[in-house]
Amino acid sequence: MFETWADDGVRLWVDGQRVIDQWKVRAATLIASRAITLRANQKVSIRMEYCDNMRHAVAQLRWRLPGAPTGTVIPADRLSAP
Repeated sequence: MFETWADDGVRLWVDGQRVIDQWKVRAATLIASRAITLRANQKVSIRMEYCDNMRHAVAQLRWRLPGAPTGTVIPADRLSAP
């Protein structure tokens, strides 16, 4: 499962499928995707779009492992540019 913590608009795609679509002005909010099964050591494409309406910009991408109560920010070494 993926989570976003963002104020204002956020969209997230995993392997081309939109899993979060919350494009609206609001205070920082935690939004979770549906459960997504990934395989170890297999790369997937992830795209996150974010917009900020006014000040206090925050946008985090997190993952939540099965059974965990909350997600953690994805470490930079787990992400790569195309």
